[in-house]
Amino acid sequence: MTSSAGRLLAAQHAPMDDKVLILINVAVILLISAIVIVSQFHVREVRAQTYLWCALLGVRGVLPPGPSEATVPGVTFLVIGLAFSLGFGYYRGRTIPMWRDGTGRLLRKGNRLTLVLWLSNLLERFVVGAIAAVFFGEPFNGTAVWLSVGVTLAAQQWAMQRRAPGITGQGPQPTPGNRTTADRHPQDR
Repeated sequence: MTSSAGRLLAAQHAPMDDKVLILINVAVILLISAIVIVSQFHVREVRAQTYLWCALLGVRGVLPPGPSEATVPGVTFLVIGLAFSLGFGYYRGRTIPMWRDGTGRLLRKGNRLTLVLWLSNLLERFVVGAIAAVFFGEPFNGTAVWLSVGVTLAAQQWAMQRRAPGITGQGPQPTPGNRTTADRHPQDR
């Protein structure tokens, strides 16, 4: 590309374009996150193939421009956000209702606690990003959110698979966020 063509392209790229791209990126992140969260509330088989999706999200999260600026605050806030995502994913995986069907397949379906943990995780991700942006001048980076969702899904999957050998009964097993009908107060039945 000649230098005059480069100047022409640079002149055509207005600052508003960056804001539009950020809004589009946020909209896509929210859409994909909504699809992931909604899928948590349908009965699904617990399968190792979920790790493929985790890997794809993780790879997307580290592709250029990368998940953070190469600055101390950028990397610090990335690590903090990923640590939270790891914790939320592990806790969701430990508490999501799981059971085996008549053929022995391991199934899962999220509940209210699952929803609260997902929403808290996403809120945490945006709060950490906002703190980094407002107080440390770090730019919003949607790729960090992709990486975060990949990490949290992988942690959830790992925790569910660790629980799998102990799941023997049919129907949802009681967990902290999933009381059976017998456990509920009579007016809640």
